[in-house]
Formats: sequence, structure tokens, C-alpha cells
Amino acid sequence: MSAVTDARGNYTLEWPWDSYFNHFELVAGVPVHSRLENGRTGDTVQELARQEITRRVEAGSPAVVAVTIDNRQFLDNFRQFLASIKTDDQRKVYQEMGRPDRIRNVRYPSYLESSWWYFEAGRVYRFRDGRLEQVTPFDPVRGF
Repeated sequence: MSAVTDARGNYTLEWPWDSYFNHFELVAGVPVHSRLENGRTGDTVQELARQEITRRVEAGSPAVVAVTIDNRQFLDNFRQFLASIKTDDQRKVYQEMGRPDRIRNVRYPSYLESSWWYFEAGRVYRFRDGRLEQVTPFDPVRGF
């Protein structure tokens, strides 16, 4: 089951009780558009925090649980990346390829060049001021 927070970060989960279930964890995550193992793109959930809450749930309802994201680096980087998408070309590549494995930005006197690297797909997309200039194939690199 899942829930989405409101603008203030509040959430509510409701479900019919079943005594069969005896272990509960609360997992906070963010959907990320990514290349899947089958080569297609789709949304995966990047886990940000996990808490064991069995005792709180067994103590009765409501079980109030505050979620704290200790390592915000992924979330901060992902938000920054999404905010950097300004053009239709960038949106199209993101929709087709998902989140890049690496981004390299080089500021020249008159323009910004951004390179989006997709190692397992074996492609780098180069943008000049957000406009797609070049797609360069290379031998795919599998992650460890």
C-alpha cells in the first residue's frame, strides 16, 4: 500500500486489519523515471528511509510515525536535476531514457553544454543551452 504526502508532508494510511500480518515497516521513497533491466523506461521507487513500526501498530490506532530522511543527498540531487530540465529536448530524453547516470555541465562564455551519460545504454546526450546537439554511442558499461 502507498500514500502520497500533502503539501505539508502529512500522510495517512488506512487498511482493514488482518491478524495474519505481524510485521510492519514504513518506507519513504520517491518515484524516479529510470531505465529498467528490460531496457524500457518506467518509474522505480528510490528508497529514502525505512522504519520498523510493528510495536506502534500493535499498540493501537492511530499509530503516529514521523519519517526522517537522514541522507538527503539523493533527494537534493534529484530535485536539482528535475529543476534543470528546461526544454522540450531535455524532457523528451528524460522520458525516453530516464534519469542519467552522470551529468557534466561546462559553462562557456556564450553557452552552457550539458552531457547526460547513460552507461548501460551506451549513449551520451549533449545539449547546448538545452537544445539536443548530439547523441554519441559508446560500448555499454554494466554496473557492478
